[in-house]
Amino acid sequence: MNRLIAIMANSSAMPWYINNFIPQVMYDNFNIHCYDTDNTYEVFSIYDEAAELNNFKFDDNVQTIVNLLNNNEYVLVHWDRFYVKQTTDYLCNHEYHEALIYGYDSDKRVFYFHDSLINNKDYDIDEISYDDICLSLKDSIIRTQELEATHWQFAFGHPFSSFSIRSNLPEINLRKIYHDFYTQLRGSEIEFNYEGGEKRKYYNGMMIFNGLELLLETLEKNITLTDFTQGIWSIKLMSQHVKSHTIRFKYLIDNGYFSNDQEIFNQIDRVSSKLLILFSLISKYTMTHISRDLIRCREQLLVIKEEYFNLLSRATNLIETTMKK
Repeated sequence: MNRLIAIMANSSAMPWYINNFIPQVMYDNFNIHCYDTDNTYEVFSIYDEAAELNNFKFDDNVQTIVNLLNNNEYVLVHWDRFYVKQTTDYLCNHEYHEALIYGYDSDKRVFYFHDSLINNKDYDIDEISYDDICLSLKDSIIRTQELEATHWQFAFGHPFSSFSIRSNLPEINLRKIYHDFYTQLRGSEIEFNYEGGEKRKYYNGMMIFNGLELLLETLEKNITLTDFTQGIWSIKLMSQHVKSHTIRFKYLIDNGYFSNDQEIFNQIDRVSSKLLILFSLISKYTMTHISRDLIRCREQLLVIKEEYFNLLSRATNLIETTMKK
């Protein structure tokens, strides 16, 4: 999200955005994402097509960050939220998370940042003092150096990196957009084998609804529901991801790829709003444990599944018709 916000601050990056962030995947812990962080290709495509990444060593000198910002670059930090006052982890929990540094005030000696789950909001912006960011980064660097160097560390440039937007960005790629919508329409279940014979199942596209059905079955059987908080919250992320297709199709229509189709926007609105209703119903059930609330969840899920299938079908047909012209 931090990278996407920074990239989209540059209007020339819009074609790159339109081409990407269509697929959705649900992990075995029921978390839904608008891109697959286990898919190295999707991770690296950000830097192959939209941004240039630079890794840095942090020596407790805030001037490094100031210089990068003065050079019209964004700074990514994988910090320890124990030192970030706006989080619930402040001075009580060592939670490591990425944030985007986008500005500073030398007189106040603060940096301006964007992060998730701050100020009791899903996402927000705020400021952090020079001293606190030094503490948060120092601790995170020590921890990162103790971890095995997996591909995400190289791809994301943890714990301290910067990036700038490329001058030459890709143009609209209808074939890629069509492929992504078509694969979402078909859906898939992917099973991975891990050490010790452990198997985990991932859901893609329409098959995410199989995962959501399993989530409801799991909630029904469990008294302790704290393990599912993130998965339930990610239904809101799925809703916003569907809503983002409004931007995608408006851009394609405004730029003459196909004529206006109001129904596609109506479908997007219906699916997005009904996903938020599903989130509210599931959240209610986790508090009441009343069977009737769970029945309403299942009823709503069936409605959304049909609506989402219709949306993906219409999107696929629109783009396919355009490519045949």
